[in-house]
Amino acid sequence: MFIENYLNVNYNIVMEDFQKKLENIQKEIVNPLYYFINNNKLDLIELIKNVFVTLFVRKELVSCDIFKKLFNEIKNCPPQVATLFRQEYVRYSYFPLCVENILQLAHILKKYSNESIYEVAAGSGWLSFYLSRYGVGISKAIDNYSWDKLFEKELPIKVEREDAVEVIRNEKPSTVLINWPPPEDEFLVSCFEAMRKNSYLIVISDVDYKVTSNKLFFENYKNQKLYEEKLKYSFPGFNDTIKVYKKSIK
Repeated sequence: MFIENYLNVNYNIVMEDFQKKLENIQKEIVNPLYYFINNNKLDLIELIKNVFVTLFVRKELVSCDIFKKLFNEIKNCPPQVATLFRQEYVRYSYFPLCVENILQLAHILKKYSNESIYEVAAGSGWLSFYLSRYGVGISKAIDNYSWDKLFEKELPIKVEREDAVEVIRNEKPSTVLINWPPPEDEFLVSCFEAMRKNSYLIVISDVDYKVTSNKLFFENYKNQKLYEEKLKYSFPGFNDTIKVYKKSIK
């Protein structure tokens, strides 16, 4: 009887959470779209809704073809539609969370990590969540929660509230992952300098550092870069790359 009651209670909690997230997506994303999309674009509203529901409620990846189809439709809409989509999407991730991108990143992480992988400036933790789903053991996800009012608060994994540089210096992970670093110009420099010798820094960012800032790092640490690869799929107007750096000196 106890087990049955326990399962029923948890099932109800899950369903209530599911419904709450659906209502939030309807309120924050779907309803505002009606102001900018006329009736013959209702299928686009449904597609946008399905992307958010699939990724962040059902917790399943979509293919990049879905994003391509979505933006092929969006380009024929008022510019507010693309703005609203990205504004809401970056609460979860700064680049498209699709099967192709996660598999590509997982392959690189497995190649350039042999011990612990820490994601710093992890935001709401969705990247670590999906990488874990695809066989990458993320040892720890941390963030200082400066985004508190910007990101989804119901996180899919535990994201520790800690300072990135302090954690890197004290815990010495073998690999540090940063997805679109915070805009402070010295953030990547500080993280890299805190890393131990022979550890790896993997950065996902736009090919143009003016978009993601951290100019000091990208200009002054070129000799530490081992590898760079274009992300399989980026949002229109962006050119995301995966860069791998190795700390060769103490």
